[in-house]
Order: sequence, then structure tokens, then C-alpha cells
Amino acid sequence: MGAWWTAQSAHAAKWLQTILVLDTGQRWGDILLPWQERVHAGILGIPGSGMETKPLTWCDGPTGCGKDQQIAAAVLSILHYAPAGFRGVMLSTDHDRARDVIESLNGFLRRDRDEEAGIRWRRSQGLHEGWIGQGIEFTRDQIRSTSESGRDVVVKCVATDGASASGERADLFIANEVQSWADPHGGRVWTETFARFQKKAHGRLSVLSNLPFTGKGDWRRDAWEQARTGTLWNYIPARLADCPWITEERLAIQRATLPATAYRRLYNCEPTDGRGELIEAGWYDAAVRDMLPALEPKLPGRRVVGCDLGISRDHAVVIMLRLDLTGAVYLEKLDVWVPRDGNEVPLAEVKDRLRTYGKDWGAELLLDPFQAKLMAQDLLAEGLTVETIDATQKNASDQTLAVVNLFREGRLRVWKDAGKTEIGEGFSTSLRQQLLDAEVKEANRGVYKVVQKRSRAGHGDQVSALMLAAFGIVRIGAWSEPCAISSSQIVAKGEERARPTRPQLRYIHGDHGRSNRYRYERRHSWRAS
Repeated sequence: MGAWWTAQSAHAAKWLQTILVLDTGQRWGDILLPWQERVHAGILGIPGSGMETKPLTWCDGPTGCGKDQQIAAAVLSILHYAPAGFRGVMLSTDHDRARDVIESLNGFLRRDRDEEAGIRWRRSQGLHEGWIGQGIEFTRDQIRSTSESGRDVVVKCVATDGASASGERADLFIANEVQSWADPHGGRVWTETFARFQKKAHGRLSVLSNLPFTGKGDWRRDAWEQARTGTLWNYIPARLADCPWITEERLAIQRATLPATAYRRLYNCEPTDGRGELIEAGWYDAAVRDMLPALEPKLPGRRVVGCDLGISRDHAVVIMLRLDLTGAVYLEKLDVWVPRDGNEVPLAEVKDRLRTYGKDWGAELLLDPFQAKLMAQDLLAEGLTVETIDATQKNASDQTLAVVNLFREGRLRVWKDAGKTEIGEGFSTSLRQQLLDAEVKEANRGVYKVVQKRSRAGHGDQVSALMLAAFGIVRIGAWSEPCAISSSQIVAKGEERARPTRPQLRYIHGDHGRSNRYRYERRHSWRAS
């Protein structure tokens, strides 16, 4: 690795990490941990560090351990001290992930320029203001050093989600969050990068990522196993105990929000196959109350209906949830239609039920447009509140988390044997059974979806309808009850009577130590009817 660094530049590259100001206002060198120093040396191959003998470095750790800052510090060291003509490539799953690293880099530059402590320190060292950022130019997909004429040091930022993310020749490749690189391009870019990193003399490849969420046989899992157990890599594991800034309060919020399998991977640093239970049996049993389906809309609250429409093979399911003033959510209706004896689901009957809930109960209707596009258009034309929810990754993830959090936070109320349906020949299904049979899968970094097996009990149709309704309820946030109107609130013009507008909704995070509970406030405005 001596071809990259002289004794002086190697010392400077190592020193640069120690003088950067973190977002806490502390200078990194004052709290620098041994594993962070090793990662910096491993990325750059700094002579004398013991990390330069292997061209491959892999660091994995929990979310929030500072991987973006490590990459940003390495990039700054390259821009200032790498030899003329040096080329680096930072590979990220998409432009958003690359932007996170660039934001960390900009943060270092901004704090060095603006922080009072940084100004005092520079003066004590005889350095001029803003010297770390001097001569650094940001373009659309490159960070370039122009501080010395003809030096031309470039770090290119590449997103792996495009067909053009290959063919690079560089001295250093940094693979950012490789476990989130999506196929089909992710695997191809990894293979090509691994094949190319030694095309230039003294080439290096470094990986900074969370733990894998794919099974054995997947290239991401296999690459991690090779780095962890083989002899070719500098393998540097960082764990929660190595990251004292990740507080228990922060972990409590994440435990209350993330699916259990995702929390274990992102914070406990346990590799997973990306699958886990949607809810725990105890969560469902705690939600059961001595109640029956509502017979009429006499209780106040906001209502949302979720409809998963099957026709000839899957069941059709309509679920209505009610959000009350306390933040509790009640299952008020659960209707199931099963196609029997070769007959299709009576769509007219499903449509009539939706019309009743929308018109008489004042519910907002959420439908999956795959089978219900025409039905949704017809109901909308009748003046009902209807929305079709496309099956995008984000919507699927939001629906999954809505169900998980309603159960986990103890906000949902259901009746015993909800959704129990006789299929035939002594075979039946229920909402509880379908929820416990469902799995949540981490499809991508921070993106979750429910996996349901098709069987005689349908295709998890009750779960699908519940997800739509729960998505609508969580999106509402808090509901405010209209207040009574006194005679003093009569508008003089035309003796028009004032009435409350549609309740204004607001979601407020509660005490983080109590699983993101909801708090509520009353907010009203008035207008003439």
C-alpha cells in the first residue's frame, strides 16, 4: 500500500479523522474508539496500521453506529492527501443513500467552518478558517479536489439501482449498505466490482453495511459469511456495546416501531432471512374484548373500511374500524364472502355493503384497485369517500407497520372469534388464524411486506382488508369530537347557523419511553353552513 501513501500523507490521512467535529459538537479525536480508527485505516490501507496487508475490509454494525461518517471521513482524507490522479468510487443502493454520506461530509465542513470550538482550535494550530473544505468541488455525481493544480483527485458517487452502475476502474471502491443493494442490478454490480477492484495496482474494496436479511445462497449473505469467517478480509464488527451514543431511550422507540425481525437485524446485529411473525399471539389475545359487532353507528368516532376483493378463488372481505377519542381502535364490522361450489363472490352484495358503510356509517372506503377499480369508481360517483390504495412498496410497508403497531401498542379491540368462517368439510378460518399464519418480510432496507400463503382458507384476505383499514386509521392520527354550538355562534348574515368544519386532525408523538403512545388535543374551527 506504500504506493498510495508517503509517510507524511499517511500520518495526515489518519490525523484528519481526529480533528473532524461531530454533530454533538465534540471533536472526533477526543472520543475516537479503537474500532472506528481501524475502519478508517482499513478503508484507506494506511501503512503501519496493520490493516494495509489485506486489500479487503468489511465493517458491519447497528443502524446509527456512524457508517456514513466513517465513509465521509475517508473521502475527505482521500481528497486532501491521496496522490494525484487517484480515483475512488462510492457505491450506494440509490441516490438517497449516497446523499446521506454527502450530508455527513457537508456536516463536517460546515461545523469546521462555523463552530466556535472549531475556530478556536484552528487558531491554536495555525490553520486558516474553512481549510478542510478548501478546494473541494461537488458536482452531480462526483466529489473532486481542485486544491492543487493538476492534482485531480475524484470520488465518484454511483447508485447501484441503474443499468449503468458498472464498468468503473478505480483505486478504491467503497460499498455502502451492500445488504440493501436490490436485484437485479445489485448482484451484478457486486460481482463486477469484486472482479475489477484489483485491476489497478494496490486496489482496495471496503464494505460498510448492516447485517444481512437474506437466506443462505443469496449473494449478500454469502459475501458477508465469507468476510466474517474467511482470511481474505479485515473484518470489523461493531455492536451496540461499541456505540455508547445509541441510548436505551432511542432503542425503546425502535423496539416499539419496527417489526421484531427487523429490530434484531438493525440493532442486535443478528443476521436474518428477512422473515418473521407479523404479530405475536399474545398481542392478539390481549386485544380480545367482551363485545359484539356494532349494529348501528351510534358511537362517535372516525370510521375506515378496508376491502380486499376476491372473485372466484380468494375470499372477499370488508372490515370496518372505528377510532374513538381515547385513541382506541375498534373492529366494528367484518364481513366475508367465500366463493362456493364453483360460483363467484356476489359482487353486487359486496358493493351494497360498502355503500351502506360509506353512506349510513360515514366511513371512508379504502380498496385495492386490482379487482375493485370499477366498484370504486361507481361508489365514488355516488358521492361516497373512496380511495384506491395502489400496491406499491411504500404502501405495503406502511400498511404492515400500521397493523403491527396497533396490536403492539394495545390500541386495537376485537371480539372473540372475529372473522370465523366455515369453509366446508369441517374446515374454518378466522382473523386470528390468518394473522398468526402471516409473515412479515423485509423486502428492502426499511421496507416491509406481508407474505401470506394461499390455502383453502383463502389468501390471507382478512389480513389484507385489515391492513387497508389500519392504514387509513393510522393515517388519520387523532380525532377531535365536534363541540356543541351556543346561540352566540349564530352568524348575523342571513341568520346562517355556524357549524364545525370537518374535525382537524393532528398526530403527536407521545413519551418515547412508552412505545410512542398517542396524545390528543381538541382543535376546532367554525364556518357558516
